[in-house]
Amino acid sequence: MNDSVFRFLLRYQYAEQTLGRYMRDTGVLKSDRESGLSYMRGDGCVRVSWIYIPYTVLPGYTEAMLSQMESEAKSASNNEFLAMTHRVVPDAYTDAELDRGFYIGEYQLDPYYVALTETAFSLEEGETSSWIDSGDGRYLVRRLPKDEAYLSDEKNLADFTEYYLLNTFYGMLAEEGARIALTVNYTEAHAALSFDSIKMP
Repeated sequence: MNDSVFRFLLRYQYAEQTLGRYMRDTGVLKSDRESGLSYMRGDGCVRVSWIYIPYTVLPGYTEAMLSQMESEAKSASNNEFLAMTHRVVPDAYTDAELDRGFYIGEYQLDPYYVALTETAFSLEEGETSSWIDSGDGRYLVRRLPKDEAYLSDEKNLADFTEYYLLNTFYGMLAEEGARIALTVNYTEAHAALSFDSIKMP
């Protein structure tokens, strides 16, 4: 990475953070309790868990081992599947995270994990995917029913608000990006694009 690319990425990240803060402060992004809970309970958010094998340790698994794990995962009950998530890479997540599962929206995760997100939303409750490659590893994904006890616990409201804001903000950016992509002249846009005018503190 050269210096120009590094400076561009720094300005991009700062612009993103500034825009997100402005949209929240002006009310474009609703950060109230009701918006967060509505998002968590709605169809735009799903609860999943996954058996995760990082690429760094994947060479230690034969195809026969992976096939056996997939077969066991697909036939497991939801509780059995959650127990299986602890066995592969126990230090990748906390026990509490693995027991709870993960609540994700269409735009909540980094685009690096787009295959993970698409798979999560393609599954029916109780269904398990085949192995997928996403981000930095391979995953078996199980879609789970939402846990009302977790959603009703007041101490989790801050997390719900964060998930909601992330998903809504990046969803807005994705929609605007798709709209611009229909009309933009890429050569002109590339020549004009610059974050040099953005002054970071």
